[in-house]
Amino acid sequence: MEHKSILVVTDAGSAGRFLLARKDVDVRWALTVEEALAVVKLVHPEVCVVREELAAELMTAFKKETRVPPVVVLLEKNGWDRRDLYFGLGATALAVESANERILEAVSELTGISFFDRPRVQFSTVLDVEIDGEPAFIETTELSVSGVTVRGFPVPKIGARAELDFVMAEPPVRTTAMVVRTYEHAGETICGMCFVGLDEERRMAIENLVESVSKAEPLLPDPAGFTGDLGTFTLDLREEVGGGNEANQVYINMLHEAVKNKTAKVPSWVRRVEGALTKVERASIESAQPAWAEASIVLRIDLERARREHTLTQDAAISRAIEHCCVLATEAKGAAREMLIEVATIRAAVLREAYAPRVLEKKAKPAKRTAKTRKQSRGNSLRA
Repeated sequence: MEHKSILVVTDAGSAGRFLLARKDVDVRWALTVEEALAVVKLVHPEVCVVREELAAELMTAFKKETRVPPVVVLLEKNGWDRRDLYFGLGATALAVESANERILEAVSELTGISFFDRPRVQFSTVLDVEIDGEPAFIETTELSVSGVTVRGFPVPKIGARAELDFVMAEPPVRTTAMVVRTYEHAGETICGMCFVGLDEERRMAIENLVESVSKAEPLLPDPAGFTGDLGTFTLDLREEVGGGNEANQVYINMLHEAVKNKTAKVPSWVRRVEGALTKVERASIESAQPAWAEASIVLRIDLERARREHTLTQDAAISRAIEHCCVLATEAKGAAREMLIEVATIRAAVLREAYAPRVLEKKAKPAKRTAKTRKQSRGNSLRA
């Protein structure tokens, strides 16, 4: 499946989290007009979402380009007074920065990406599965009443089936699911699977699970608030993000080994981080230059550890990611276009990781009730 490419400039208002959650969407996140022009010239995104802060300057610069994407301008609360200005500069659509649904509708209309087919929740856990009679484990990323998105599926082909055990549902559910779409993300294949033959009881159990996960989602800040005074940020942050942390260093050494040797045995999440590294990050593993690329690798490790080991609160992880995003704009200012594109790619990647849901612990699978355990249970009930 070909990914749709979206360019976010400054931020995407309240819709930013939804764009980051879609791993089948290629997001580039620019904080300067210079970065945005590099992405437009060489990547050719399907749409550009930009806040008022840089909208006029960016669209004025677009007038010198031969190929530019449609532009969605996110307005401040009083921004409608300036609508004629933005439409005159070439804006395709306008939306208030807090109007999440309107922003996503505009992006959907311009790219064909669907955001509202069925409610889906970020759902990160490990499932017991059975494929052709053989037990296995797969990691989930999203869940809806109609299906689940997974990584690590042994046979990532359209039409492949598996029996999935949702032991965290009430009551626990076993259901068949079939792969209906696949796409690449961070060097691995992600599978979208639809549930097959769900009866009403199991469908309700899955629906209740989706609802409970949705209610439990933390109230996180939007990926916004990137300061315009980017000169205040320096790579001192590198010392704070994982610097001197022994556990991080162990994983960084593993990552170095994974880059050098594709067959090296490392945790799957380390291999996933390795697969997502940009060209400049890979080069920095050997040379430690540029320093911001090396710092980005440390942050990637730090954020993944926070997600899996809960070493940081999610608010703290988001704060670190946003600050690092500003560091990137400062340190890469004036770099070549190709380098600026990598900056926009890294920025989206670390934000996506910071907003990814915490990994849930897998509940123990209920023991099968045999004739002996049923007899013991009846005896216990009688004694009670």
